[in-house]
Amino acid sequence: MKYLYRIHEGFGRGTSVDGYNGIKCLHNFIGAIGDKTDLTIFVDNSSPDFVSEIKSIHGNIVETALGNSKSFLNCVEYDIQNFDESERVYFVENDYLHLSDVENYLNDGFSVGASFVTLYDHPDKYNISQYPTLQSKIFVGEHSHWRSVPSTCMTFATHVASLIKNKDILYESCCHEVPSDWYMFEKMQSRGELLVSCMPGRCTHLERDYLTPLVDWKNVG
Repeated sequence: MKYLYRIHEGFGRGTSVDGYNGIKCLHNFIGAIGDKTDLTIFVDNSSPDFVSEIKSIHGNIVETALGNSKSFLNCVEYDIQNFDESERVYFVENDYLHLSDVENYLNDGFSVGASFVTLYDHPDKYNISQYPTLQSKIFVGEHSHWRSVPSTCMTFATHVASLIKNKDILYESCCHEVPSDWYMFEKMQSRGELLVSCMPGRCTHLERDYLTPLVDWKNVG
C-alpha cells in the first residue's frame, strides 16, 4: 500500500472541529500506518517554514503550488508513473483523523470485491432527507462490515489500474478548484466500479457536523 498525503498550510473550511490542525492530523496518520517508507507527503501552496516543519516530521515530501484539484491530479499522475498497476494507493487529505491499522482495514475493503474503499462512514448517508431512496449492499470482511455507498470525499483507496481505467473521469471531476467528488464516484460506479465504506468508520473528516458516528474522536489523535 502506498500513501499519498496532501497537506497545505491552511486547514479545513472554517467549520472544522476545534483543537485540530494539519500537523496534528499528520502525526495521527503516521501513527496509524505501518511502513512509513510507503508514505509520500505532497505539500501544496505553503510557506518555506511550513515545508521545513513537514520535512522534519517525514522526509519524503514533494512541494507543489497547484491548488486542490490539480494537486490531487498530480498525485494520480505520480501513482501512474511510479507504481505498478496492481499497487494499492490511498489518497489522504489533511483534515482527517484515523484509527490504527489503516492498511489491514483498507485491504479488508478490497477483499469484499470493492475497487474503491473509504474508511470514512459518512453520517449524511443515514439522513433520509438527504438520501430518501438510498439502498446499500452490506458485505462482511474479516475485520469489518462494509456497505456500498454512492460517493465519498477525496480520501479513498484504489488500485493504480483503476486510476488508469477512470483517468478521464478523474480529470472531468477536477476541472474546477474543488473536486466534484460526488460526480466522480457516480460516473465511475456507472462503469461497474464498487465503492464501499466500513461500519463503523475507521477515520473521520473533521467537519463538526459530519463526524463518523459511534467513535469518541475527542480521544483520538
